[in-house]
Amino acid sequence: MRLESILVWSAIAAIIGSYPAFGADGQRSFVVIGEGQSTVVPDLVHVVLGISTQADTASEALQTNSQKAEDIISKLQQDKVDWRDIQTVNLQLEPRYASSPGLDARSGRLLGYTASSSIHLKVRDISRLGTLIDGAVNKGAVAVGGIRFDIADPATALNAAREHAFDDARQRAELYAKRAGHPLGPLISLSEEGPSPTREYGGGASDALAAPLAPGELTLRVRIRASYGITQ
Repeated sequence: MRLESILVWSAIAAIIGSYPAFGADGQRSFVVIGEGQSTVVPDLVHVVLGISTQADTASEALQTNSQKAEDIISKLQQDKVDWRDIQTVNLQLEPRYASSPGLDARSGRLLGYTASSSIHLKVRDISRLGTLIDGAVNKGAVAVGGIRFDIADPATALNAAREHAFDDARQRAELYAKRAGHPLGPLISLSEEGPSPTREYGGGASDALAAPLAPGELTLRVRIRASYGITQ
């Protein structure tokens, strides 16, 4: 290999993290990273409804809180929310004590119990979110939070991001091979990095009922690692 090529590959290695390697058939290869993204408008919103009940006894607190949850779920289903989009995600029961200065909270007199639970709701028509929340509050929900916008079917957007990532990797490989003075060889291997494509929100998520709810945009990003051969 000429000195010029050696110096070029050294510069490329500093960028892509490794020198050209030899494959099982003796062919030189190198690795590049490709990144792609696709931006879409969310068509789905997640929200968590909180319920809380205080009572003198544990059984009374649990029973009353359970009835509130049933009323909220019944109202949501009356408003045409699919039962598969409604899920109880949390249930807690805690004693309440009278507080005394300088003493641990549990050292005071037992006042009663607090039962609380949460309902995770998926709303597939974002324009109906306010109406659904209003109905849930009227039936006993005391907290609204965890508002997060999403995509019901991300496959098309993800595949677009994958195509961009592949093109990006290919362009980088062609640039490096050309700079080193060698024709680019075939694609040897390709892998998608990370456990899953990542999502980035362009705004709109809000945990406050009084705040305007703007879906904004959702950016899906894909990162791949591609190995290309080098033609002598």
